[in-house]
Amino acid sequence: VKVLDINLQSQCRCLCWNPKEENLLACGTFDGRVIIYDVDKKEATQSLQGTNSRILCLQGTRFEYIIAAGSFDNIVRVHDTKFTGFKELVFHEDRVRSLLWSSEIPWLLTSGADDSKQAVWDIRNR
Repeated sequence: VKVLDINLQSQCRCLCWNPKEENLLACGTFDGRVIIYDVDKKEATQSLQGTNSRILCLQGTRFEYIIAAGSFDNIVRVHDTKFTGFKELVFHEDRVRSLLWSSEIPWLLTSGADDSKQAVWDIRNR
C-alpha cells in the first residue's frame, strides 16, 4: 500500500484517475480548482481554475488531456489540460452531481444534476 500525503489547502470533494496515464490523479476542490497530481513524483503538475464554486464530480476520458468537472454553480466544465482552457456546458438548473463519458463514443459526455435532469453533450460542437 502506497500512501500519498498531499496538502491541498482546500477540501477535496472528488477524485479521478487518468485512464491513460496511471500515475496522474485529479482532485476536485471546494474552492473550484481541479488539481492534477503525479503520484510517482508526489507533486502537483497542474492546477485548473474554471470556477470559484465547489467541484462536486470529476470524470476523465480516454483522451488523457481532457477532464470534465461538475460544480455547485450548475455548470459542467470540460478542461483541456494541454492548453489549460475549458468549455462551459450550461443546461442544468441545480448542482451537477454526476458525469460519465460514453465508453463507445469518446466525445459524448452525460451529466446529471439535482434538478432531476440528465444531459448528453457532444463536446466536439461546443
